[in-house]
Amino acid sequence: MWTIATCNEIDRISKPLQDRFLRINIPRYTVSEKEQIFSRYIFPKALSNANVVSEELTLADESVHQLCGEYATEPGVRDLEQYAERIIGDYLLRVEQEGILKKNYTPNDIAALLGKISSIVHAINWNVVVIIAPWPFSILPA
Repeated sequence: MWTIATCNEIDRISKPLQDRFLRINIPRYTVSEKEQIFSRYIFPKALSNANVVSEELTLADESVHQLCGEYATEPGVRDLEQYAERIIGDYLLRVEQEGILKKNYTPNDIAALLGKISSIVHAINWNVVVIIAPWPFSILPA
C-alpha cells in the first residue's frame, strides 16, 4: 500500500518528512494550454449550461488570451470556469436590460467586467507536488 498526498507549497512540509517521500512536481498549465482548454471545453460547456448559443456570445482571441494569461492565476482551470460564468451572466443581463442579441467581448469589456488585475497574485509560483510513500511509513529514523 502507498500513501499519496498533494500540496502546492512543499516548503510547508518539514525536511525530514520530505526525505521519506518520493516527490513528483507537476507544473501548472501554460497560458497556451489554458487557452485551448477554455476555448474547447470550458466556454462551450458554460454556454450550453446557460442555454446561450455560441453565435450570440463570442470572445475575441485577445480576450481569451487576456483571461488565461492575466486573470487566471490558479494552477488549474477552476477560476476560468468562474470567469466564463461571469461573462455569460453579464451577457444575459445585457440581453434583458439593453435588448442586445449578439455580443463580442473585447479585452476592454473583460477588464471592465472583471476589474483590475492584482499584481501580488502573479508573484506566487504555484506547482502541484505529488508525494508518494510506502505505507506504513515512519517519520522517525529507523
